Formats: sequence, structure tokens, C-alpha cells
Amino acid sequence: IWYKIEAPTGQAWVPAKNLKALEGEAETAVTGPQPGDGAYLQGKSFLVNFLDVPGGKIIAGQERGMAVTILQVAEVDGAVWYQIDAPAGQGWVPEENITTEEP
Repeated sequence: IWYKIEAPTGQAWVPAKNLKALEGEAETAVTGPQPGDGAYLQGKSFLVNFLDVPGGKIIAGQERGMAVTILQVAEVDGAVWYQIDAPAGQGWVPEENITTEEP
């Protein structure tokens, strides 16, 4: 899991293994698919959009129901995002567009 952080020198992405929760603050854990896991795209539209970065610009689209591989997991502003590898390419999709249940 990767987290986007803001520090005095700017913003950056940091792997969870390099972070420690502040005393008295709860740690969050992503309970869905992890890097290397297989999953399927789901959504209300026929195509699920892939973004260049979490919350970024659309770079590709793939039919819902397509099998994908999880490359990375990131939490941004409390939302979970998955970087995936699919036949249409690689990109980021929000948690609601990923399922482990075969369609």
C-alpha cells in the first residue's frame, strides 16, 4: 500500500512499510485485493475508466467484467485506489470498480 503524504518540502508517495502511525491515531488497513492478486472490473457503465494517477486524467478504458491484476494499492484522501494491469493497459481505478467475485 502506498500513501500520498504532504511534508514541508512537498508532496510524495511513500510505501506503507516506511510509515508509522502517530501515537493515539488508528492505523488504517486495506482489506481488499493486494498487489499480485487477480480481480475483476465492475461498474455502472460498460467501460471502466483508467486514470494516470489516483483522481487524475482518463488514459484508457476497459469493459466491466474483465480480469485484471492488481499492481499497487494506494490510499488518497481516505479513498482506496488500485493500480491495475488489464488488456487495455495499466492505470488507476477507485475501489468501487474492483471486485474479487467473478462476474
